[in-house]
Amino acid sequence: MQNLNDTLIEVRKAYRLIYDYQKRILDLISFIKGRYDFIYLGGFSKFSNVSPRNGSGDLKSWSWDWLNLYYYDFHFQKKIIDKDDIRFSIFLMSDSGYFDKNKENSIQKINPDLFLEPEASKTKLIFVIGKNTWGLFGNDNWNNINFTTENYGYEKDEKGVMLFKSYDLDKFVDENTANQTLVDFQSYCTGYNINLPIVERKFV
Repeated sequence: MQNLNDTLIEVRKAYRLIYDYQKRILDLISFIKGRYDFIYLGGFSKFSNVSPRNGSGDLKSWSWDWLNLYYYDFHFQKKIIDKDDIRFSIFLMSDSGYFDKNKENSIQKINPDLFLEPEASKTKLIFVIGKNTWGLFGNDNWNNINFTTENYGYEKDEKGVMLFKSYDLDKFVDENTANQTLVDFQSYCTGYNINLPIVERKFV
């Protein structure tokens, strides 16, 4: 009985830790949205199905289905910059352990004991931008190996170009490092003739 009580104490601590972590993530996404001057459109869980809504659901759903921010797409409203259609998303990868291990050997998402060890895994944001095109990396629900494990990449089609670049979350430890990272992604975009202005404004 004592072992169960000790475990439940750790569960309560874990939930409070996740709350603090997710609050900081949401604040960070809001900060980035403001600096790049995008309007938030909606989010999508990319590791599993979304958690049951409106009282529905299946008790056989994965536990991951109740942990949407494990791997999540924050998507923003399309806007016109220099006559180009620009789409932008930020993917939160809270734990790269599944993807890093799956790159070596195929494993199932429902076996977290087989993931790469937490100490060797990463927590990161993946910035994705498309000029006049979208979906070139997402043909398998944004779980393909190159997108989830490489540091950067791009794809072109007859319409335009898409880029992605990933950043470890410690690149956003404070406002100064966050701004430096946003400038870095802006410069990366400039190399592919994508204009991504950074605006100065107060944040609330």
